[in-house]
Amino acid sequence: MHMDVPPLVYLSGPYTQRDSLNEKDHLRIACGLANAIMEEVDCSVYVPHLNYVWDELTPLPYEVWMERQLKILQKCNILFRMSGNSPGADREVDLARKIGIPIYYTISQLKKNASYHTLEIQI
Repeated sequence: MHMDVPPLVYLSGPYTQRDSLNEKDHLRIACGLANAIMEEVDCSVYVPHLNYVWDELTPLPYEVWMERQLKILQKCNILFRMSGNSPGADREVDLARKIGIPIYYTISQLKKNASYHTLEIQI
């Protein structure tokens, strides 16, 4: 059985980068952008920045979080790269390119190119 499903967008961008913003500021920006994307594009958005809460409760080393996020990215259909300096987001973009996940930098690009994909369901 087949079912058409909207794309899952991985939101990649600054989080731990120490600039004029702190992690909570980056989280707020990412969530606002995720809302804006979902208002314009029929999709779901995975926001790795939300792990802020998880890490506050049970801290883990940066590389553990990166490994987890890179695994999740491989399940996504699209990577949306937020603006701003971020070595972690650069690694996510590199992986997306390597495995053929399309990368978009603006909502208009995403809206123009995002499409449903077929999911095979076994019953």
